[in-house]
Amino acid sequence: MGITQHAFGGDAVQMILNLGLTKGFVGRDKCGLMPIRGHSSVQGGAEMGAYSTAFPGGKAVNPENADALSRLYGFEVPDWPGLTTPEMVNACDRGELDLLYCLGGNFLRTLPEPDYVRRALANVPLRVHQDIILTDQMFIAAKEEVILLPAKTRYEQDDGGTETSTERRIMFSPEIPRQVGEARAEWKILRELAQAAYPERAHLMGCETGWKMREEIARLVPFYDGVQHLKDIGDAIQYGGRHLCADWKFPTPDGKAHFRAVPLPQARRVVPGASAQAAEAPRRAAANNSTHSCMLK
Repeated sequence: MGITQHAFGGDAVQMILNLGLTKGFVGRDKCGLMPIRGHSSVQGGAEMGAYSTAFPGGKAVNPENADALSRLYGFEVPDWPGLTTPEMVNACDRGELDLLYCLGGNFLRTLPEPDYVRRALANVPLRVHQDIILTDQMFIAAKEEVILLPAKTRYEQDDGGTETSTERRIMFSPEIPRQVGEARAEWKILRELAQAAYPERAHLMGCETGWKMREEIARLVPFYDGVQHLKDIGDAIQYGGRHLCADWKFPTPDGKAHFRAVPLPQARRVVPGASAQAAEAPRRAAANNSTHSCMLK
């Protein structure tokens, strides 16, 4: 996380990849390029399309892929990308969002400039926080209302759940049958919300159970095929086999690895007494580049 979360994080990741390719640290035993993600199953969430700039399976957000998903589901899927986290916070600050829905996470503790983030979150008419614990961002008053939706932990998800490790291992955890207060499974909350928002499409939703959801994942994300067969504690699969790019064969048009030339950054510092506007530009660039660099991982 220290590599990516700064102004030149994306370029730093590319240079690490260049170094790894130069040293041959790909596709063989006892070496490799492994990004350590910050939270449990961030990898799996991204591969399921929980991204503003990618569809399930890492496919680009474009008309062609949106049309394919639309035919599969029976309703129109938008073909435009969403906002990244810094872009959403900036939009809140500008008063451009009527609703901010936060599923997990705590912007006050994961983004730079918490005072700015606090002001931005307070500038939204309605905020919804879905989480397994209380966080201090939930206590920031919104213009109109803050709604809290208690969720079950991953071990309590109805019909069990899976997580994906940084080594591409998809691991199954059976459901721990217990009910705490009004908490619901994460996926059930989102499914019921979608049904309420678009009742005319409710019959097209599918995913009535965790088992059916994993069957849909296997259909929609081919490299996750096998996830539908995980049923007992300890069940796991590793997509892509033991090594990606084994025998130095890469998933590129020519089958070769591609280096990327990365320009050296121009170091800048804010001179005391400079205008607030001049200081604002590099901060915004740093925040946006930080998010983009995580996508490169």
